[in-house]
Amino acid sequence: MELDLNQVQEALKLDNNDEDASMSAYETHHVKYGLWTVPQRYRDLKQLGCGAYAQVCSAFDRKYNKCVAMKKLTRPLKTVDYARRALRELKLMKHFCHENIISIIDVFTPLAYGPEDMEEIYFVVKKADGTLDQAIKTANQNNTKFDEETIQFLVYQMVRALKHIHSANVMHRDLKPDNIGVLEKDGIIQILDFGLARHVDDYMSGYVMARWYRAPEIILRWMRYNEKADIWSLACIFSEMMTGKPLFPVDCWQKLLDEIINLCGTPNDKFIDKIEGENIRKCIRGFTKVEKKDLRIIHTGFSDQAIDLIEKMLKIDPDERISVEEAIKHPFFGDLRDPPNEPTATPFVDNSEGHNLTIADLRNQIWTEIHTFEPRPLQSIYPEDFYSSDDEEIEQ
Repeated sequence: MELDLNQVQEALKLDNNDEDASMSAYETHHVKYGLWTVPQRYRDLKQLGCGAYAQVCSAFDRKYNKCVAMKKLTRPLKTVDYARRALRELKLMKHFCHENIISIIDVFTPLAYGPEDMEEIYFVVKKADGTLDQAIKTANQNNTKFDEETIQFLVYQMVRALKHIHSANVMHRDLKPDNIGVLEKDGIIQILDFGLARHVDDYMSGYVMARWYRAPEIILRWMRYNEKADIWSLACIFSEMMTGKPLFPVDCWQKLLDEIINLCGTPNDKFIDKIEGENIRKCIRGFTKVEKKDLRIIHTGFSDQAIDLIEKMLKIDPDERISVEEAIKHPFFGDLRDPPNEPTATPFVDNSEGHNLTIADLRNQIWTEIHTFEPRPLQSIYPEDFYSSDDEEIEQ
């Protein structure tokens, strides 16, 4: 549905005598080539990026006096699959509350008086200062690399976040440096974008994860992969921070499989027998036998503990790959660990999965999720604003 700016502006009559009302009333902005209809609470919209499923803007939140990120889902109700994905992302964003996971601030659907009127869905989240991808590129431009202490701190936070996510029986399925937000002031990272995340199930799509960070079990068209695929992606990010370049920068899945085998060695028969497709099993058995490479050659200058952890993460067989519960206890993290501050989450339940729901059913569920959203305490969204060196109570 294409929105006409003049019609929208005519429809949105603001009461300028009531500041609270004007903050929640809607107005429409031109952003690049599209129209964004958002509460007046948000100003100064600027495009940050766009993809197949969503567009992202920065905006200034007048309520909290903060710069935020705003995600507009692209045609979220076009098909059952699109609507199911939008519902799942919304429910997951509401479910997780963790320092190293992006915090949802607001969610709304403009110009809708009921489920049948919904056309657009917007999420508002905390805005990071940048991404890990940008930080790696900046380091490369400055001819510098991350030192081991910095990498240890960043990887620990990622593992800590994954422990929380995996404890809910959920996997992210799209970990990459561009989906790791960085808060420059404190070096805090946050995992972003739950658009491909879902609870772990017996059968899941193989069309997930950016190619360079895609686990071998997904490349090999396994439908029964699990959260260990996230560990593989994290290992690729880990390596990229150590070397300043992607571990597997290829342009197709066949080359990716070649590169993985050249690094990790030819899979054994036990692994090959787990592959469901006979043609793929024959293909793997046809590879020239190669031995696993020494990761110290690729990651020079790093401790034995760092090499040991990344080796355990890069096991080609997910059954042999380290779990997040094991990874967080690895000696690489040493005294950095704070076990009492490594919270788990309650199990995530998605009642929409496994049912033949119609678009109308999903509209109703999305509408309910949006209108039952309760904003979190400001301290849980912006904990850095409440830090006090004198341990004095800070009043909001």
